[in-house]
Amino acid sequence: MLKVDQLSYTYRDGTKALNQISFSIPDHSKVAILGPNGSGKSTLFLHFNGIYLPQEGSVEVLGIPVNKKTEIDLKTRVGLVFQDPDDQVFSSTLWEDVAFGPENMGYSQEEIDRRVEKALKSVDMWDYRHKAPYHLSYGQKKRAAIAGILAMDCEIIMLDEPVAYLDPQGQDQLFSLLDELYQQGMSILIATHDVNLACEWADYIILMKDGQILGQGGTELLVQENLVNQARLRLPIVAKLFQKLNKDIDALPTTLEEAASQINQWVK
Repeated sequence: MLKVDQLSYTYRDGTKALNQISFSIPDHSKVAILGPNGSGKSTLFLHFNGIYLPQEGSVEVLGIPVNKKTEIDLKTRVGLVFQDPDDQVFSSTLWEDVAFGPENMGYSQEEIDRRVEKALKSVDMWDYRHKAPYHLSYGQKKRAAIAGILAMDCEIIMLDEPVAYLDPQGQDQLFSLLDELYQQGMSILIATHDVNLACEWADYIILMKDGQILGQGGTELLVQENLVNQARLRLPIVAKLFQKLNKDIDALPTTLEEAASQINQWVK
C-alpha cells in the first residue's frame, strides 16, 4: 500500500522533519503511527496525498510515485482528516462542504448529488445535511470531515490524532465507523500518542522520533519497554498491569482480549 525509501524533508526554517526514513506497509491495513510531538508524523502524512513532495528519497502510494505529475490524482485516492475538524469543515451547510471536493473535480451535478448522499448516509449524517457546520458537535464535525473524504471515493483515509477532543462515546462511534470502512475495503492510517488505542485497533505499528523510524511491525512493539521509552510513550495499561502482577509469562499482553485469555488460564 505504501512504500517509503530514504525520505527526507526539511522546512524552510531549517527544521529537519524527516531524516532518511524507509518502511513499507502491507495492503489493506489498519496502521497506527506513534511518536512524540515533533517526531514527523504529520509531515509524513502530508507526503502520502501529495500535499508535500519528497525533497530527497521517494514515496509510493498504491504503486504510484508521489511527484508533481501524480499529486492531483493522489488527492482523490488518499484523504486526510485533520486533528481539528474546524480546519476542514468550513462551508455554509454540511451538504455544500461534502460536495466541495467532487465539484472541484468537475463531476456532473447528478454524480455530485449521488456521492454526497452516499457519503453522508455512510457516516450517519444525512439528517444534518442542511445544517451549518458550526451547529454540529465536535464528533459530528469529525464524521462530516470523513464524509468529505468518502465523497471522493478515496482508497486510503488518514486521521491525525483522531480522538482529540472527543468524549468516550464519540471515540467509540468514530472507531465503529472506521471499522465499517475497513470492512468495506478501505485502508486506514492514524497518527496518535495513545498506545492503548493503537494496541486495540491497529494491525501494523510504526514508531517515530526526531524524524526517524524507531521500529515497525505488529503491536508487540508496544510492549518492548526500551523501545516505548525511547519513543517517549508509555506501555499499554494491560501490559503495566501484568508487570505489577509479577507473573512468569512469555510476553506481556497488548489487548484486553489477550489479558483476559491469560487470566482465564491462571484461574482454571
